[in-house]
Amino acid sequence: MNKKGQGIIGGKWGYYLIYIVLFTISIAIAAAYINNNVLVDVDFSDLESDVVGNLVFECLKADEFGIIDNNKLNDQTLQNCFDSEVYHVKVKLNDGAWSQNYDFSSDNELEYYVLVKDGDKLKNNILWVDFENVT
Repeated sequence: MNKKGQGIIGGKWGYYLIYIVLFTISIAIAAAYINNNVLVDVDFSDLESDVVGNLVFECLKADEFGIIDNNKLNDQTLQNCFDSEVYHVKVKLNDGAWSQNYDFSSDNELEYYVLVKDGDKLKNNILWVDFENVT
């Protein structure tokens, strides 16, 4: 058997050769992928709903994490938190009237189960959020 050939395949040169071949194949695949101009259509509506919901919670939060302050649930607070030229937002507790920064109607309605601080008491309630992206 040939010792020279055995040294190339079995030694460190064999690993270098395999590495070069794999690296070349990887570069070829990446170049082919880039040249295909792959376009992906991404739906951001769920992300937008999550962001608006988080902004509403941030706007209405009480001193404790995860609790909504009932006194902050008014039109003025929403007008301070949301620019009416970007988002129209309506917020309502299950047993209350809508608070809003603009009068509108949309199909983007969210529902959250929340704790509401009313004075010293905490109550379970449902928070309805209706929003529309104006931009």
